[in-house]
Amino acid sequence: MIYRLLLFFILESPLPEFSTFTAPDITNNTILECSYQYIEIRDTITRRSEEDLMVLRIGKTYSVFYSHYRYFADSLLQTKEGKKVWENLMETAITNGNINSRPGSRTTDDYLFKNDPAGQLTTLTRLLVTEVKFSEPYESQNWQLYDSSKMIQGYTCHCARTSFRGRQYEAWYTPEIPVPEGPWKFCGLPGLILEIYDTTHDYQYTLVGLKTENIAPLEELDFIRNRRSAKTTRRKFLQRNAEIYFNSSSDQVNAMVGIDLGTSSKPKPRKAYDFIERDYK
Repeated sequence: MIYRLLLFFILESPLPEFSTFTAPDITNNTILECSYQYIEIRDTITRRSEEDLMVLRIGKTYSVFYSHYRYFADSLLQTKEGKKVWENLMETAITNGNINSRPGSRTTDDYLFKNDPAGQLTTLTRLLVTEVKFSEPYESQNWQLYDSSKMIQGYTCHCARTSFRGRQYEAWYTPEIPVPEGPWKFCGLPGLILEIYDTTHDYQYTLVGLKTENIAPLEELDFIRNRRSAKTTRRKFLQRNAEIYFNSSSDQVNAMVGIDLGTSSKPKPRKAYDFIERDYK
């Protein structure tokens, strides 16, 4: 019963309420925590989508971006009691044939450590069951600023556009929060990005929560940063991930993951879908 109550408390806790932004005191190396609704189209013909709740913690020298649900699962696995909760949730998901309800990310396993180390964007993620790590330069996109404006969650936002790794994006940022950060790998605008989407609306991030006080320190994620991972490069990871996603049969995936997903042995048909970064091809 105590595990069910703990799970209910974590999953049902309301998102942070919005508040007027003021320059915060820098404590525990964290100045701002943003929550984004993330919508990803998994089939561009039927427009079938997946949703996730993403978190951006902005610190004095670096920031971290990750899935709330992935972090919840990883946090459970740090303690004996948490592991029991995780096992019960996983068993229920498999028994009910609802793999999407298992503890873990709904869309991505990525943890992005932005400007950590300095000048680098470090990604910690998973390739099937293997933890992997790669780095790339942490650089601003080449933005074009426009006069258009609109209100998002009570903040006046301005339009900016960019091309990044095979997609065209439109972003809405607010100078009222003078932090040059945003969801995923986006950064470099004169204000926090509250909403951004590619022009086909296959990928979209929208701010749904903002905290400026009582924020957990970024060091809380050290257990993620410090775990053993196989080193690779961004393009090699994307190429291997695409090979698995598009070409592996269901039986091959079942064998590699170690879980019977209840799928047929027929090869996976190519889907009307592509990854957010298209420059791996």
